[in-house]
Amino acid sequence: MNFASRAMITKIHVLKSKLGLSDEHYRDMLSAYNVDTSTCLSFDNAINFIRILESKCNGTGITTSRQPARGMISNAQIGLVRGLWSQVSVQLTPAEKHAALDRFISNKFGISKLQWVPAETVQKIVRTLIAMGAKKQNG
Repeated sequence: MNFASRAMITKIHVLKSKLGLSDEHYRDMLSAYNVDTSTCLSFDNAINFIRILESKCNGTGITTSRQPARGMISNAQIGLVRGLWSQVSVQLTPAEKHAALDRFISNKFGISKLQWVPAETVQKIVRTLIAMGAKKQNG
């Protein structure tokens, strides 16, 4: 099983702090995943837990950082990957394109969301999308 990365665990703790969650409430939330600490969360469960914490921030004035963690895909690389994806995808709306890209990355690389791609995997994704684009052009 793939466990949560250090960057994910850090994000969880930052969000916990920003939300002012008591240790008891935080541990209750973790118990839904049958773990006692965030370091025991699986990769996918950590992503889900982060989404839950971020959703609790909505409408509270608490900002969630969109700055990528060190060792993860950069904002510029996200733009490059999305641009290459838009050349090969058949989806019509941006939301559909983003969802399809996340599914593609999950199926092909085993990573649930573009924002969680490790920096060392970005080049593989870019090469794959360039090859797909060339294949599409050549029919």
